Amino acid sequence: MKKNLTQNLIGILVFSIFFWLSSYFFSWEYLDFHKQKQEQGKTYSQLRENLKNFKEEELKEIQEIEIFDTPDMSLIKKITDKIDTAKKKVYLNTYIYTEKNIRASLIKAKKRGIDVKIILEKNVYMAPNLNKKAFEEAQQAGIAIVWSNPKNYTFNHAKYLLVDNELILSTGNISYTNFKSNKDIFLFIKDDEICKKGEEIFKRDFAWEERIIYHPNLLVSPYSSREKIEYMLKNAGKSLKLYVPYLADETLFFLLKESVKAWVFVTIITSDTEGEKLKELKNLGANIIYSKRKIHAKAILKDDTLLFVWSINFSNTSMDENMELGILIQNKKIIDDFSLFFEKEL
Repeated sequence: MKKNLTQNLIGILVFSIFFWLSSYFFSWEYLDFHKQKQEQGKTYSQLRENLKNFKEEELKEIQEIEIFDTPDMSLIKKITDKIDTAKKKVYLNTYIYTEKNIRASLIKAKKRGIDVKIILEKNVYMAPNLNKKAFEEAQQAGIAIVWSNPKNYTFNHAKYLLVDNELILSTGNISYTNFKSNKDIFLFIKDDEICKKGEEIFKRDFAWEERIIYHPNLLVSPYSSREKIEYMLKNAGKSLKLYVPYLADETLFFLLKESVKAWVFVTIITSDTEGEKLKELKNLGANIIYSKRKIHAKAILKDDTLLFVWSINFSNTSMDENMELGILIQNKKIIDDFSLFFEKEL
């Protein structure tokens, strides 16, 4: 009798477990989740396929835009003034967040009732605790702050700030050194379409969501930057002017060599005096300028008509694994201003 009862209880338990697992694995939620993952994969594959046919004609000309370079300590005040007069929101995504004046302005903005959100990289290369103090400080001030999702990206290396309807896109971090001594570039963009896309990207990353957000002018690693960078190098007819902190990606190295061989005048400003790839390009005939200042800017100017500024390093990790953000610009005044910055380093 006891044996039969035990067998019955075991049978009921097994059935219950089977029923629970079945209800999960075959629930609408489970099916919807996997359908979304499949659609995500299709969207990603389709985007990469479409990017093979990318053309400059797809770009919009951005009118309301300003460009600045560092070193320039006055840029700190320019940024804090923007934050201090924000009406609705300030969203920051950055790799390093140590500059005290900008941190203080964000805390004041929160106290004024402004919607302040921050995304930070938790594991800065060789300095895993660098952002810890700023993270805790923001938390204590009631700011909504998160570490970036390590499952989505190797590093969150993006550097941008959204203040109401303006996007401040930078090659440099929110750090004292960036403003004091590094060569970096800041873009202040008021284009509604670009800003809305920037906000979509921010909100996706803040929520740790995986979604493909595309705009022809924007380069978003890891899914829409490599093809556009390669396009710049493949389609140069006369000249390429580049700020390069270091050169590691083999495909970009190959394309730069091909450009030099095709008599494209390639000028690279760098502070990487040990880079073997850069030395080889110099031997082939590229004009390699070794700056005494640390070159942290990442930019390409193609044929003096198309400018590319971004947080993305010339490495496969930056293009294919990190969260990065950059922009393509066809504005003549901005290109002329960039050229002046560039020529000062020659």
